[in-house]
Amino acid sequence: MKKFKILIIGKNSFIGSNIHYFLKTKYSSKIQSFTENITNKLHMYDYIINCSINQKYIKCKYDEKNKYITENKINKLHKNNSVILRISNLIGYRKKNPRKKHLTYVDYLIKMLNEGRLYKNSKRFKDFLDIGSFSKIIYLVIKNEVFGTYNASIGKRIYLNEINQWILHYYKPKKN
Repeated sequence: MKKFKILIIGKNSFIGSNIHYFLKTKYSSKIQSFTENITNKLHMYDYIINCSINQKYIKCKYDEKNKYITENKINKLHKNNSVILRISNLIGYRKKNPRKKHLTYVDYLIKMLNEGRLYKNSKRFKDFLDIGSFSKIIYLVIKNEVFGTYNASIGKRIYLNEINQWILHYYKPKKN
């Protein structure tokens, strides 16, 4: 198998750590995390995987058009030599990380349950993708040298009230 030089920005994040673990089992290539002294050497990498997140996106409501602005800038810089994956909500095992930046839907749900609240989500849905499948997608993108913009999800509506009921069945909140 061809050896690639891979740089993961945000290697300690939920997504980055899972991708790093998965890729290091598949490639003998060096997979490195981002450091300040590496910025002048970005051209040396075959793949740069950005798993970092800007704090503004967490604290403020992220405007959908910003995604397209970012995608257009990437495409202008790298023409036909980039991959943009529009990902759905990723789920999976989260390592304990004291630098955790944001909460997932399940984190919010459990927090609400502990406070004795439950939001009825009868018409709201999400599209989830497990982190293992997403890591395999990243691997296949690299292995097959795929470029372009793609949506990465299971493509199925999962209604939040169904998730709530499933979690309620197995989770015992502190309050009623």
